[in-house]
Amino acid sequence: MSKIVVTSGRKYIDIDAYAGCIAYSKLLNSNGMDSIPITTAKYNESISKIIIDLGLKLENYIPTAEDKIIILDVSNPDMFDESINIENVIEIIDHHTGYENYWKEKNIKADIEFIGSVCTIIFEKFEDNNKINLLDENICKLLIAGILDNTLNLKASITTERDKIAYRKLLEIGEINEEWSEKYFISCQESIEKDLEQAIINDMKIEYVNDLLPKVFGQLLVFDETS
Repeated sequence: MSKIVVTSGRKYIDIDAYAGCIAYSKLLNSNGMDSIPITTAKYNESISKIIIDLGLKLENYIPTAEDKIIILDVSNPDMFDESINIENVIEIIDHHTGYENYWKEKNIKADIEFIGSVCTIIFEKFEDNNKINLLDENICKLLIAGILDNTLNLKASITTERDKIAYRKLLEIGEINEEWSEKYFISCQESIEKDLEQAIINDMKIEYVNDLLPKVFGQLLVFDETS
């Protein structure tokens, strides 16, 4: 029986994609679809011990020829997970603009918009489907981490009011103290400091997105508890 596979990019997977894939697959399953979140890519340091300890994971699964594919956090087809067949892609959800027309011409459902985090979009899909009850504490923590990491603690220029609203609602829904956000950042920094050189390599990729962004880029999280 075919599945709906939710996955992301090939160079590495970060917390925004990791959390988004797990949460969106849960939403799809609740709507009667047989969905599985997967990746064949390496994790970067944003998926730190505090995240792994939540016990939610991406599966080690190779899609079949019959499986349908949903891609999160990337819309450039050259960067898709190596395991997927682009002909089976049915949906794109991304916050990196530049490939809107590409997918429109292919008549593929694409939600590509300028926003801080894909996890914000995924949270809003739970709201739109009246499935907030599915957001338990651990799913909320995943989505919170994705939002915080991608928006640099809600302070990056790409942060929108939607990101801030989603963050506050997730804290409330999951009954999570804001101190958990600090613990997440500290956990990431500890992962980075174990091997700084490898952490830089793990988070670096070469990709043309649009004329506003460099072709080589990466992001490492450094926690400053005074700011």
